Amino acid sequence: MVARHVLHCLFALLVLCSSVSAQDGPARPTNPSVFQPDCWGVYSWCSWNTRKVTRRSCPLIKGAPIVMHSNKIEPEPGEFAFDDQLGDKLALVKGKRLLYFPMIWVAPNAPRWLYENGVPELKMTPTISPRRQPRNWTFQYYLDEDYIGYYYRLIRHRLRSSMHNRNVRFSLTAC
Repeated sequence: MVARHVLHCLFALLVLCSSVSAQDGPARPTNPSVFQPDCWGVYSWCSWNTRKVTRRSCPLIKGAPIVMHSNKIEPEPGEFAFDDQLGDKLALVKGKRLLYFPMIWVAPNAPRWLYENGVPELKMTPTISPRRQPRNWTFQYYLDEDYIGYYYRLIRHRLRSSMHNRNVRFSLTAC
């Protein structure tokens, strides 16, 4: 008897929910997407070659990152070279009909001025790379308050300058 009552309640709830959703019509997104409609898929990695990776040679690849290094973007404190770094790379990809996004590597090639201005330099245990080369990298201490300030300054500057160019979207990747 109780089981039948529970079953009737569940059925009534199901009918009520389906009638409410049918009246509402198709669901509409509340926030418009910032992504291009056909942007989801496979992207080439950082060492892609603009001559070899094309729509014709790799039809399934959607795009690739444009890799920049923080030591070249901000060679001196507060002096930014985004346009130089990004502009040269955008010239290489012009007309390729692929999607691109800037990727900034903040390490291991951090600008030396970071350490000269108080950011602790962490030394990696010396190792051998997969290419059999010695690797004695150093990294900035990411949790240092000074470094966090410099990092956000880089982001703020890039966002301000990208407001002028609506065709380039900005993403920062700590690699």
